[in-house]
Amino acid sequence: MTNYLEELNESQRDAVLYNEGPSLVIAGAGSGKTRVLTYKIAYLLEQGYTPWSILALTFTNKAAREMKERIARQVGDQARYLWMGTFHSIFSRILRCEAQVIGFSSNFTIYDSSDSKSLIKSIVKEMQLDDKTYKSGLIQARISNAKNHLVFPDAYVSNAELYQYDLNAKVPATRDIYRQYWERCRQSDAMDFDDLLLHSSCQQVLGVSGVEQGFPRMAKSVRLYILINRDVPRFVRQLALRIGRNGKLQQIGNAVLQ
Repeated sequence: MTNYLEELNESQRDAVLYNEGPSLVIAGAGSGKTRVLTYKIAYLLEQGYTPWSILALTFTNKAAREMKERIARQVGDQARYLWMGTFHSIFSRILRCEAQVIGFSSNFTIYDSSDSKSLIKSIVKEMQLDDKTYKSGLIQARISNAKNHLVFPDAYVSNAELYQYDLNAKVPATRDIYRQYWERCRQSDAMDFDDLLLHSSCQQVLGVSGVEQGFPRMAKSVRLYILINRDVPRFVRQLALRIGRNGKLQQIGNAVLQ
């Protein structure tokens, strides 16, 4: 038996060794979730799985970095070829290869929060709106919330409930700012952090007939998907379930995929 398995308690060891189908591991802070996922990957590599057939996702750079370092210590150079990182980093890699199907170039720019706020400020100024009412942080949060619920600009504009919500908050022009923001990002060949997840969920990227043919085209050999999950947008959880529909999905975290 590999030595690192001896470092695990019985429950952790069961999670590492199980490989018969989907599994869910729920545990609290400091209970060794990252260790379980790390050793799970090391174990699979020792069982003959190719590193490029494993996809490991987390929402924090710290956890992704820690996993890579631990796995490298266990399996050596193979760790370089794993699909491992944050949701945003992995999906940005996928979109670099698939961007053309949704109208972007493979060299698209990624806007950080300050870039997004700067663009929103420019739009507010051009629309001659009060920047004390239409604060960039407020509008950015509302656009982000819309994207996290898969509400695209056209749907936002036509949604009476959302308009009333904005009207009550005294920012009724939010829908127009969102549309302008969306169009300006496309014109600049740019995506913000929310777009990296939003566009990865698009049917054009996923593939018309599902994951096997379309997600991602450059990694059709990926057969095993492992997910470490925190509090993520619902559509991201659904996307993870679609990716793992071949029966090899493991979730380790505090929230249940549903």
